[in-house]
Amino acid sequence: MTTCRIQQALICYVITFTSQVAFAQEDRLVEASGTEAQIVELTAGADILEDPAGGHYHFIGDEAIFHAEPHDPHAWQSVANAKVYVENIATAFCAADAAGCTTYAENARSYLAELTALDAEIHETIAAIPEDRRVVVVAHNAFRYFERDYGISFLSPQGVSTESEAAAADVASLIREIRARKAGAVFAENIADSRLVGQIASEAGLALGGTLYSDALSGLDGPAPTYVLLIRHNLSTLSTALAAD
Repeated sequence: MTTCRIQQALICYVITFTSQVAFAQEDRLVEASGTEAQIVELTAGADILEDPAGGHYHFIGDEAIFHAEPHDPHAWQSVANAKVYVENIATAFCAADAAGCTTYAENARSYLAELTALDAEIHETIAAIPEDRRVVVVAHNAFRYFERDYGISFLSPQGVSTESEAAAADVASLIREIRARKAGAVFAENIADSRLVGQIASEAGLALGGTLYSDALSGLDGPAPTYVLLIRHNLSTLSTALAAD
């Protein structure tokens, strides 16, 4: 769940929570700050997926860190959900600063139009990829919203344990699925150790198709310093790797 806390200075903090423990930690931080700011749920009204495994892994170095969460937290990979975020942010800012509401509303309309165009661009680009090429492999299962909205299937070694024996079994199972579904490419992720997907690509006989941005932006000098550029980078990386031979 993502929330936005509107301060008197109209500073918005967007925080993604992955467990009830995180909620408790955030509540303690807010209480310690002494703020009386309104709490706004940015995902209110968004089309949120359940996490079929009841959680997911992030890879930090050699370690797989499990995040227990009944909902898939990667809602921003759907541009339609991002538009809901924008609407909720604008509404919250207007409630906190009625005098500035016209500006917030105008900025929201402009950005929503940009997101609508981005959504159409994604559909058009994916439609140009041959249907038999629309299966790819990533490090962890962060792209289910993109898969649902745009028709690219993402395979991942979700559930890989920190125990090497379990990881080997899971990777072997994934490689069999890659071959059965004729996956077109394997992608690294900006937040994940690339060695695992490199091993998978090598064993499956596929090339690494580049790096996708799943859970974080790049620096200002990188390819994904904003949300729109992140989505465009991922779209370009996918379409280039999956173009017809």
